[in-house]
Amino acid sequence: MNIFMSFMELIGVISFALSGAIVALKKEMDAFGVCIMSLTTAFGGGIVRDLIIDEVPPAVFNSKELVVVAILVSIITFIFCNKLNINKYRDKFNFLVLLSDSMGLGAFTIIGANAAINKGFSNNYMLVVAVATITGVGGGVLRDVFASEKPFIFVKYIYPSAAIVGAILYIILIKYVSIEISSYACAFIVVMIRLVSEKYNIHYPRKKI
Repeated sequence: MNIFMSFMELIGVISFALSGAIVALKKEMDAFGVCIMSLTTAFGGGIVRDLIIDEVPPAVFNSKELVVVAILVSIITFIFCNKLNINKYRDKFNFLVLLSDSMGLGAFTIIGANAAINKGFSNNYMLVVAVATITGVGGGVLRDVFASEKPFIFVKYIYPSAAIVGAILYIILIKYVSIEISSYACAFIVVMIRLVSEKYNIHYPRKKI
């Protein structure tokens, strides 16, 4: 189980680090800014999660390998993208941001739910869902704030709902099937909700006053 969850965490870190790096490049940040955006997106939600469940110090400070992975992703993305005409491949970059962000959301929703369960909150379903959602969306919120954008989850599509649905599904399935099957199902549902909402422009009602 530990190996599997480590694998899911690696997927989440790579996906969110890539998402943060691409957003930073679109904002014309320098190499340091790209690196910080990758780290913030990859680990921001996890830090908030650990503070909520009283896991101190946050797990990221004991995960130097994952930090190195996130930095390498940011460096590779910076070098690779600087060799391309970004405007020429704008649509592909936007899709890459969407896909990496969706995969990161799915992976970290699982990580967050599992962290709360392992901490002894398995019977507090509201806490498990809340922690899973925060783990999934927290890094993206910080990324958008750093990029001087309105946080994505508040203005476009049903981003947080994907994490909430995935977390609820995880809580239900883990009682009946293995953690691997529960995790794959949760991640699949989260990614599908994100992609479908993007394709068909599904979002919450909005009003301007």
